[in-house]
Amino acid sequence: MELAILLRLDRLDKDGRAPIHLRVCWQGNKVRLSSSEKVKPDDWNPKTQQVRSRAQFASHINARLRAYDTGLHSYFYERENNGVVVTEADVRAEIERIRSEQLGQVIAKPKPAPAPILTDANTIEVFSARYIRELQASRSESWRESVAVVGGHLNAYRPGVKLSDLTLTVLGGFMTYMQEELDLSDSTLETYVGLLRGLCKHATRSGMDLPPDWTFMEIRRVGDTIQPELTLGELGQLRNATLVRPAIPPGGFPVKYLDALETTRWFFLAAAGTGLRHSDLHQLIRPRLTTIEGVPCVEVTQQKTKQRTAIPLNDDTYYLLKNPVPTTAPLGVLYYNQLLKPIAQQAELTRSVMVGSYYKGQLVSEDLPLHETVRSHMARRTFATLMTAGGMPTRTLQVLMGHASISSTEKYAKVDAPMMVHQVAEAWRRASHDPTRDPNSQNRPQTR
Repeated sequence: MELAILLRLDRLDKDGRAPIHLRVCWQGNKVRLSSSEKVKPDDWNPKTQQVRSRAQFASHINARLRAYDTGLHSYFYERENNGVVVTEADVRAEIERIRSEQLGQVIAKPKPAPAPILTDANTIEVFSARYIRELQASRSESWRESVAVVGGHLNAYRPGVKLSDLTLTVLGGFMTYMQEELDLSDSTLETYVGLLRGLCKHATRSGMDLPPDWTFMEIRRVGDTIQPELTLGELGQLRNATLVRPAIPPGGFPVKYLDALETTRWFFLAAAGTGLRHSDLHQLIRPRLTTIEGVPCVEVTQQKTKQRTAIPLNDDTYYLLKNPVPTTAPLGVLYYNQLLKPIAQQAELTRSVMVGSYYKGQLVSEDLPLHETVRSHMARRTFATLMTAGGMPTRTLQVLMGHASISSTEKYAKVDAPMMVHQVAEAWRRASHDPTRDPNSQNRPQTR
């Protein structure tokens, strides 16, 4: 890690002072932030990267700059020794910690009176915008965009979610949402988690009401969560529901709303019948239909494995693909998931379901109406669960789902009570035909 302390000569204030910025570089990454200090260019020594002693408050400013230098080197030393990959969000969060916890004691500055907290400010949608406004002067454009993306997806995951709703259950479910719906890499997911933790920390310092659960937020494997899927009957309800135009969400919508509802329902039902990822559904606009051993199939190329697969179709899915299909690709995941909620509500998917995750061996869960849990990946999970219940071997399901690793497929291998009874009975039936177990067999072992 290298820390450079530089003057921004292009940002002189009316008194001729330039802001002092920090530039942190490590493993091809770079973060640039303000130190919140200013100095006249003539009072700056670029070789030592310090304020010259003749300047007013030089010793105080230099002490603050040394705190950044010492703190960041110690932070990187500890993280790298433990084999932890340091992200941009991590560095920004550490600089904020140094600024608030250490430098706040170097020069005592009066704190402004806290602004009154408004009710609507407690929603993620409103507070994330406020968070960006308050910190944007010291943050990069990519940071502002990333925070807006995280806030938007959290609101899509749980519309109207408030800071006070951020329990361990909600946060754990959101981690699953980002893994399944957005298909993020571990490093990107870690960055998003860091951004969300930063937002929550700022909310706490601003006097907002939110549970302390965000301090325990961590990345979990998808297999550690409990997520529902649809039954065949509920797929029928979704297919047969007459959709009407509900209230348009705040901020409008990029396309005709009712048309978007119908198109989104079509793609969701097609995904539930094929197991395709949201990012692969565009191939169904012009489906490559074929027949193998008298069974209609659709040929697709899986995103992850890059393999071409022929997926057999049931009657309902074949009917979907043979009739007029959408002429445009599905909406992006954010809008797509926003539309699925009113679609599921109009289909009266009201069954109470459990969602949750395991934290340190303990189940943390909540019960929700099914329509509140419907998202794009539920179609894929429904397909996999129905195929498993029908007795499909896991290896075959892996190929159909386009999983690079069979461990990704195994999390769908649920064994319900009827399946268990059937398989145990079948195992006993086969065991009873073992010659060593047949009392009339000549090969029965002799007993003394």
